[in-house]
Amino acid sequence: MRGLKTIVAIAGVASYYNVFNSDGAWFGPSGGGGPGILNERAQKLCQPWNDEQGRLAGTDGSFNRYWQSQDYSMHAGRIHASVFQIQGFNDLNVRPIQFGLWWAALTKYNVTRKAWLHQAGHTDPFDLQRPEFVSTLHRWFDRYLLGVDNGIDREPAIHIEHDPDHWVDESQWPPAGTHRQTLWTAPGDTAGLGTLEAAGPAGGTEQLTDDQPQAFADTWPLNPTTPSGIRVLFTSRPVSSPTRLAGTGSVTVTVRSNKPMARVGAQLVDYGPATVRNTFEGASGIHNLSTTSCWGQGSTLDSACYLDTAADLAHVDHQIIASGWADIGHYRSLWHGVALKPGKAYPMTLQLSTMDHIVAPGHRIALVIGGTDGFWFTAPTLQPTLTFELHGTSASIPVASGSF
Repeated sequence: MRGLKTIVAIAGVASYYNVFNSDGAWFGPSGGGGPGILNERAQKLCQPWNDEQGRLAGTDGSFNRYWQSQDYSMHAGRIHASVFQIQGFNDLNVRPIQFGLWWAALTKYNVTRKAWLHQAGHTDPFDLQRPEFVSTLHRWFDRYLLGVDNGIDREPAIHIEHDPDHWVDESQWPPAGTHRQTLWTAPGDTAGLGTLEAAGPAGGTEQLTDDQPQAFADTWPLNPTTPSGIRVLFTSRPVSSPTRLAGTGSVTVTVRSNKPMARVGAQLVDYGPATVRNTFEGASGIHNLSTTSCWGQGSTLDSACYLDTAADLAHVDHQIIASGWADIGHYRSLWHGVALKPGKAYPMTLQLSTMDHIVAPGHRIALVIGGTDGFWFTAPTLQPTLTFELHGTSASIPVASGSF
């Protein structure tokens, strides 16, 4: 766009397909938006447009030309403005896969870029590091709007929070040396609790029945040593040193369904005690204080004073650090799904959400696989039984430091 010099995106969307779908799995209302977004008058006036957008988007989870037009990461090569991106890795509103897609595209085309990355939810960086963000934003605009050579373009590109209120500067993201490591599923004990190993593929099968589609996926990791009929769980050995996972991973399943349609969800879970920002059920990870601070000039209609904030902390025994979903019928192509042949094994690779997480010594990583998540607006009625072939079921994760 002529005249556009810089972009500052706080939890920006790179691909609207990935807002309403995930690897062939349709979450719910798309195109014109879901219920409750517009007021009554606007809903009536916009209904024809909403109907058209919904028709173009489709409801079968397939990628199409409409979604292609809504994927800005595909057009990153046309960006000549600088980009300052801010993203929370626990944002359930704009999920971090949006940052992963966008940052990879900006990197590919060597777009001038900077990022602030944090462990909070759908939160403005102004409420995380207020003085630092105001100063950085001011200097960024001075440099790319006014042409002031203030050196911000020669400073580390990444400002990242690894633990609550502990920030560091890094030169690039993912860090140099980050590599993919494949962890394979293997049979476990007699209770059906499997293991996650780097050694290579193993034989055997595990099974679940997708008959509780109302159960949210954040319940799947609970009680990891207790067998469950709605998920299968595979855990690694405890890590011996801090192990950082940074980037966008994936999970490959080889699965047989006894019905012609099947969905799967997958999670990477860090099992071990930790004190984290509270982002459970969409919480922001901050809370307001009673004091205020003022920034710039205000008026009687628009105050420049804001409540101060502090980290809202929670003590947990596990953390979901990445998740993804897929419709197995799209195993060949996201552009077209097919009905499954009951009993036939299908390979499907699903994309996990982008992550940056440090696994503490003594903690274990787990791959948790379930069926339909209560996150979906609509749920399938077939309730299939899914059998996973373990020799073809694995997680590919981006390891920046440490090992499994």
